[in-house]
Amino acid sequence: MKRSISISVVFFILFSPAIYASQMLIDIDWLIQHKNDKDIVIVDMSSDYTQYQRFHIPGARYLSYSMMNQAGKDRVSYAIQPQQLQQLLGYQGIKRDSHIIIYDDMGGLNASRFYWQLEQINHPKVSVLNGGLVSWIRQGHPVSGEIIEPRKVNYVAKNINTVNLATLDDVLKSSNSASLLDARSTEEYVGNPRYKRSGHVPGAISYSWDNSVDFDKAFTLKNKKQIASLLKQAGLSEDKNKPVIAYCRSGHRAAHAYFTLKLLGYKNIKLYDGSIAEYERTNSAPLKIGKQP
Repeated sequence: MKRSISISVVFFILFSPAIYASQMLIDIDWLIQHKNDKDIVIVDMSSDYTQYQRFHIPGARYLSYSMMNQAGKDRVSYAIQPQQLQQLLGYQGIKRDSHIIIYDDMGGLNASRFYWQLEQINHPKVSVLNGGLVSWIRQGHPVSGEIIEPRKVNYVAKNINTVNLATLDDVLKSSNSASLLDARSTEEYVGNPRYKRSGHVPGAISYSWDNSVDFDKAFTLKNKKQIASLLKQAGLSEDKNKPVIAYCRSGHRAAHAYFTLKLLGYKNIKLYDGSIAEYERTNSAPLKIGKQP
């Protein structure tokens, strides 16, 4: 009796939807094994729609990054609102019980942003394909030029929250509570004294998002140990319970840093979506020139 109960428990753990959906990052082999599962929806977020028209992973539908970049002159946030996101998913034929597999051709840059936004509507099953289209092609898997025209559905989120979103006020108060991670290039971080507003948020460490990507290995993420070592060298605390706020210029590159930190097990991460584009317009917000935090 005890043995049968144990086997049942093991079976439940291995095959329950929650565990099945818990993989933030999947590899090519996983996708090949599961691509015909009825709930799988593959989303291509490559940098060029023309490329998608020519070749993409078979069955993938296209979603451009620009569709999620809705900032206007009167808005400080670049992210579309949860209601708009639900409409976008509906137009893409994506249901709440769909397991969304996201890939791009940029080392996960666009895919990470979509992942972050899907968190805000608590979509239950989302994974990013490690290496994306580059790895798929380099491994010799077939591609398709068939344009997928999704059938529109009504997507309704059960819970909406923006706990993963940091505000300007959060950043200004971060010295007392959170670590700041600047995901821009070193040159942007250092700044230029010739410009009136340049440099980085005082106290922020410099960690360019692409440090986490191994471009020589088909645009896949470096292993967790390598990334953790690089983050430690950059000056980020190894305490995974300490709050971290990632920013860049517009929240794009910071989303990749956000995804990477979450993959490493950091528990309290936020993305400052307004990033430097908003911060530098606030004259009372200090900026620092140079390599030191």
